[in-house]
Amino acid sequence: MIKYGIAEIAFKEYLENYDLEDGSIKLKVIHTYKVVEKSEYIAKEQGLDEENVALAKLIALLHDIGRFKQVTLLRNFSDKGFDHADYGVKILFEENLIRKFIPTNKYDEIIKKAIYTHNKYKIEDGLNELEELHCKIIRDADKLDIFYVLCNYDFESAFWYKDFSCKEISDEIMIQCTKLHRLNYKDIKNNADQIAVPFAYVYDLNFDFSLKYLRDKKYLDEFTRLVCEGFESEKVHKQVKELLECVNLYMEKE
Repeated sequence: MIKYGIAEIAFKEYLENYDLEDGSIKLKVIHTYKVVEKSEYIAKEQGLDEENVALAKLIALLHDIGRFKQVTLLRNFSDKGFDHADYGVKILFEENLIRKFIPTNKYDEIIKKAIYTHNKYKIEDGLNELEELHCKIIRDADKLDIFYVLCNYDFESAFWYKDFSCKEISDEIMIQCTKLHRLNYKDIKNNADQIAVPFAYVYDLNFDFSLKYLRDKKYLDEFTRLVCEGFESEKVHKQVKELLECVNLYMEKE
């Protein structure tokens, strides 16, 4: 039996290694608990039993455990050069930190694959049904809270940049998002290109609940407004409105 309360105590003990007054650390702690809440809700929406609901919550609790070292060392949230999911899997399973959170190894493969894949371009092939389900739950829950963060925190905290002078989102990025409904993060060249990332997230949501949640909260409408407020470029304003129109049409069809 997974005991989430014990895992949460261990998580708080782990956080004692970091400065909880640091705004970026605090942001990630808040994010973690919000993803736990959303993972629990999605798991229950899917009709999962009590054990798998607890497993979904545990995965959410641990999904960003690699972020805290990343922020401390690099002062950013970019996975270029330091993949926080890879690092999380390393400390949990290579250094055996996982046993502080759950005594049995029964769920190790599910936990490992869900954390590893939560920030990747797509879910890896060859998973069994339960592994794939938990990978989908954490990916959706994580993205839903990222939308909240983007609309409720300043862009410097959310994106880690101050340069709003970029004149346009590149044609390649626009085509990927509006025509292909995907985004290759390796093609992102500047801060304006980064704007497209949240819109691309929409096409990667796995559950009807997630799409409905996003529609109801209107996070992307607010994000579009904030981009138009932050970037001076009229071209960027036009492009971001085009991205919004595309994702709204997509969500209406789904």
